[in-house]
Amino acid sequence: MLTELLAARCDHLTSTDVAAPALDATQRRLTASGAGDRVTLLKRSLDDPWPAEPFDLVVLSEVCYYLQRATLRTVLDREIPRLARGATLVAAHWRHPVADYPMTGDEVHELIGATPGLHHLGAYRDADVVIEVFDTGSADSVATRNRVPGA
Repeated sequence: MLTELLAARCDHLTSTDVAAPALDATQRRLTASGAGDRVTLLKRSLDDPWPAEPFDLVVLSEVCYYLQRATLRTVLDREIPRLARGATLVAAHWRHPVADYPMTGDEVHELIGATPGLHHLGAYRDADVVIEVFDTGSADSVATRNRVPGA
């Protein structure tokens, strides 16, 4: 569902999942919506090397807590420097402990926030979910970057 919604806003989108049935269902949804030609679906894990494309947006939604802390640290240290300057990273995770997850969403976001090269821009946090936005270029607000009067 998230891939379909993002496809409506992106020139091109690469989406990954480890489950073939999820990718098949996504392909059917994209084909039905007419967005299938703008999306590349890949069967791979977050800890596999990311595609070499120059991404300007990375969305890590409900996925990072499946990795061990050291594995996620390795992935972030390997992949974040490869992103274009000024790329946006959005992370969204469930905050409650789950027996099968090596980390909570809060632990994931603490780790992401400590990643060199990521600048925190904003966040939403409630009892259930944490969503944060980071940038690879600057911690300046959108208003400051666009010289909005009064910013």
